[in-house]
Amino acid sequence: MNPSDPDVAEAIARSGHVRSIKRVTTFKGDVDRPDGTSAQATIEVWDYGPGVARWQVWAKDEDGRVTLGGPADDLQVAIAATRWWGVDR
Repeated sequence: MNPSDPDVAEAIARSGHVRSIKRVTTFKGDVDRPDGTSAQATIEVWDYGPGVARWQVWAKDEDGRVTLGGPADDLQVAIAATRWWGVDR
């Protein structure tokens, strides 16, 4: 059996053990720093599903600095709202 993502999310939600379900897609990239160097970052795009504030972006650089953008109902807005200075300094 290979259940779909919505089926899995619904089953987890029904368990009563998890309050907020989101799908997380992970990317890797390099962020440029003001001193001319770059650092690898892990970027997660959180998708809470249809509704208000569906998208949120989290990033962590190789030095352990973390940043989180405010949630938004549009992915591009969520990316733009991310405080990238948290990982590019």
